[in-house]
Amino acid sequence: MAVNVIAEFEAARERTGWTYSLLAQAIHISKSSITHWIHRDNKIPDDKLKLVADILDDYEFRTACAEYTYGVRVHSEAHVQDTPQARYFSQAKEEDDRKRLDGEFTILLGKPKHERTEDDRRRVLAYLKELDEEIEEKGNYKAAIMTDWGLTLKEVS
Repeated sequence: MAVNVIAEFEAARERTGWTYSLLAQAIHISKSSITHWIHRDNKIPDDKLKLVADILDDYEFRTACAEYTYGVRVHSEAHVQDTPQARYFSQAKEEDDRKRLDGEFTILLGKPKHERTEDDRRRVLAYLKELDEEIEEKGNYKAAIMTDWGLTLKEVS
């Protein structure tokens, strides 16, 4: 599912309290340029997107920008309650799923290239899928904590 960067921008702007006027001043453009992005272009120019994300300093908007720009899905589409407690258990489940494959994967890592089979390749792909799901859920867990506590990336970096 494609990210609606304008909707994410508006939500982040509301969460962080930035007005169009203040944001326009901060990035040295006119307020009308921002309203043009929203009402006409339905996108933020690539050369302004990172700058806007840096100024808003909103974790959810940054992750939406990453998905929008690079196609990297950071947040799960699973219907997990977005609380730190729920996200903790979701990421713990993904970690357990990946750990179940660790022993077999470690053996595959040591296998010489000329001895690798299609079945080995399938197992590596399964491991990487589990690893991606674990990483995604850890990001969701972090986002839930940051949102619940009203933390910014500057505070946790």
